[in-house]
Amino acid sequence: MTPARQPLPDLVRAFALFGIAVVNVDFFAHATGNGVMTVGWNTPADQVLWWAIASVFLMKSYSLFALMFGFGFEQQRSAAAADGAGFAGRYARRMTGLLALGLLNILALFYGDILVVYAIVGSLLLLFRNLGPQALRRWAIGLYSLQIVAALILALTTMLLLLPEAATVRDEVLADSAAETASRVAGFAASNPLTVAATRLDAWSSDFVWVVSLQGLGALAFMLYGMHLARCGVLLDPAAPRWSRARRIDLPIGLLLAAASGWLIVQSRHELDPSYMAGFALAIVGSPFATMGYLGLIAAWAQRSDSPLRAFLVRAGGGSLTAYLLQGLLMSLVFSGYGLGLVGKLGAATYIPIGAAVALASLAFVGAWRRRHPAGPVEHVLRRWVYLGQRRAADTPEADAKAQSRQTEHPQT
Repeated sequence: MTPARQPLPDLVRAFALFGIAVVNVDFFAHATGNGVMTVGWNTPADQVLWWAIASVFLMKSYSLFALMFGFGFEQQRSAAAADGAGFAGRYARRMTGLLALGLLNILALFYGDILVVYAIVGSLLLLFRNLGPQALRRWAIGLYSLQIVAALILALTTMLLLLPEAATVRDEVLADSAAETASRVAGFAASNPLTVAATRLDAWSSDFVWVVSLQGLGALAFMLYGMHLARCGVLLDPAAPRWSRARRIDLPIGLLLAAASGWLIVQSRHELDPSYMAGFALAIVGSPFATMGYLGLIAAWAQRSDSPLRAFLVRAGGGSLTAYLLQGLLMSLVFSGYGLGLVGKLGAATYIPIGAAVALASLAFVGAWRRRHPAGPVEHVLRRWVYLGQRRAADTPEADAKAQSRQTEHPQT
């Protein structure tokens, strides 16, 4: 008898997808240049809603996604072993496929793409594949500690611009960033799709180093911790004691730090404001606690009896790559000039609900698609590339469940 597929991993992916959409919508709505906050926080309603989203999702949704990336690495390694096939070649093709999808996403949909970063950082996981669970945990903690130190150094360096002696430099930085933001908004508001694509590419290339420096180490740390959790078997065991501890200890700490972080950020005027930098650093510090706390809550739900809502979210979470790209497509049609052209025109109290609606629409599409198909359409194309056009016997929900069962039975391998 085929073991049932554990719902926890896909429930986590579905929750992360919702959070990613309501955070990313800010980039579509205002195309902010580094150094200048958006104009979307003008009213108390804007500020309260943005604070709520920042407190719950900022720096947490992508950490959940990265953690599940590490878990997926272990699943793929297990599948290759079961097939008696080499893993490195398959994984290299997966990363090149992800890189290609990321570059297409940047040109056609979203300059804040994370797939390129994940393809680059994810390739480094091969260097850690022979480590044991505790070594992976130590590396994850060490790398994330470096991420915190890097964020603090960045914050302190930026705050030097607040010194009276740096007034001229600060004003020039803010003026340049304001001009960059205005240029981006004008480019995204263009009715010509090629102009919008060129603006996306320019914005991505300008922000790439910034994104990697702020997210690269943290993403790798969470990926390694996902590998650790997979090796220990707890991501396939919603009743594991680790999740109870996460709910009791990690969640309250994470939510407290997140609430304080969101409040500091929403009080700021620009990214050189001490309030912003303090809030940003606090968000990085609190992210691991909130991430584990959320995992604990989702694990508690995964222990309960199945329901139509949970079954729908499990299906939708199983097509996370399709859902992520679909979110970019829908939001580009809402905010770009070749669509509704709403870029730069809405406050947070309006555009955040749009992001939530897009998230639900993307999950609904993938959930409906996977009623009839074992994988999302983008996942299907990626798998065809990874396996060089050959259909694996393991590319079914039943085989996925068997792979999960192997990891549960042999968590230390």
